[in-house]
Amino acid sequence: MSNIPYPDVPPLPGVPPISRSASQGIAIGLAVAAELYALYKKLKDTPVKYPKQPTQHAIWGILYEGSFDSANPEYLVTQNSVNTATINTSLFLGNTATLGTTQVINVSIKGTYALKPDSFVKFEYKEIHKIPNYPVEQGSFQSYNKVTLPYEIKLIVTKSNIFEISAFINQILVLLNSTKLLSIVTPDKVYNSASLVNFDYRKDARNGAVLLIAELTFQEVRIAPNPSLPVAAPQAAQTFALGQVSPLGADTPIGTNISDLLINNEAVPF
Repeated sequence: MSNIPYPDVPPLPGVPPISRSASQGIAIGLAVAAELYALYKKLKDTPVKYPKQPTQHAIWGILYEGSFDSANPEYLVTQNSVNTATINTSLFLGNTATLGTTQVINVSIKGTYALKPDSFVKFEYKEIHKIPNYPVEQGSFQSYNKVTLPYEIKLIVTKSNIFEISAFINQILVLLNSTKLLSIVTPDKVYNSASLVNFDYRKDARNGAVLLIAELTFQEVRIAPNPSLPVAAPQAAQTFALGQVSPLGADTPIGTNISDLLINNEAVPF
């Protein structure tokens, strides 16, 4: 079978278009495979964009509680023009560059940010409600009430600028040792009264750059008001400050001893 020559079909009317040589067919197959692989890489490296409502901003943030209105936050929208260049690789056209301008829209909340990561990779929320069970007679148990434990939020954030990683880590350590309350802003809900309780991080290489990946754990802080019990009918009389009280009269000379007045049978004026 290996000695059979490649069919040399003349290009006559009615003959379907076929490859005239084996090398030409291999070259076309490799070109198509290269184009498909380039399309696959482009689709793989393109981040997934989830649809959102026209009035909903996909805002993530870690802000200080009280620095903004969590019920009706105000947004600050800025628009910047960024020059871009796209390198196109093709076996037929070679390497070509496409220059363009991209409009980048940044949406942030009008408030004081406690931490500004480049991106939020993962979000986990956990809230546990426990029902206490108490033993009663004859070995049975009875359930009473339901207790809500503080919620817990786990975030995985990234920082890619090597000149800002050190300051980013130091700011996380400041929040870890601070008692200030934070607000975790997500596109769905704002979680208030949170405090950073755990911090882990690692570094990963992406496209030759060092990427910081930090895992942050926040826990809800519940503040109980100070109890004040009012007195229904106070009976004690009010006290008044009268200054220093002495058994000697106001006209007694300074330095007089009270025992001398008693020996001389003098009355002590009051």
